[in-house]
Amino acid sequence: MNYQYHSHSLCGSTSYDDGHLHHYGTVTELAPSGVSHIHRFCGDTSYIDGHTHPYYSETGPAILTKDGRHYHEYHAIVQCVDGHIHHIYADIQVLTNTLYPYSKSRSLSMDLLVHNK
Repeated sequence: MNYQYHSHSLCGSTSYDDGHLHHYGTVTELAPSGVSHIHRFCGDTSYIDGHTHPYYSETGPAILTKDGRHYHEYHAIVQCVDGHIHHIYADIQVLTNTLYPYSKSRSLSMDLLVHNK
């Protein structure tokens, strides 16, 4: 059976900790459209103050809007580097969808996320 899958783009700034903040940007893992779902995502923050922070997380469930679209809330704590952490989050942000036609049998897992969580 064929399904349509989609992803979302995420970007922003981390919390301000240890005298600085970082920026982040990534695209989520694909998830099926039209059904309840979450997305996993991972990446590295921008290079600031001599370091970056890796992050691995997943969104909350899809929240439907009146016009038939949906959004996700997300929160992540970046990995501790240089003795501190930062938070990544978005409150009720409508995220941009990108649709892809894929077969249900196609593997959509992110090996990096699974092995490094």
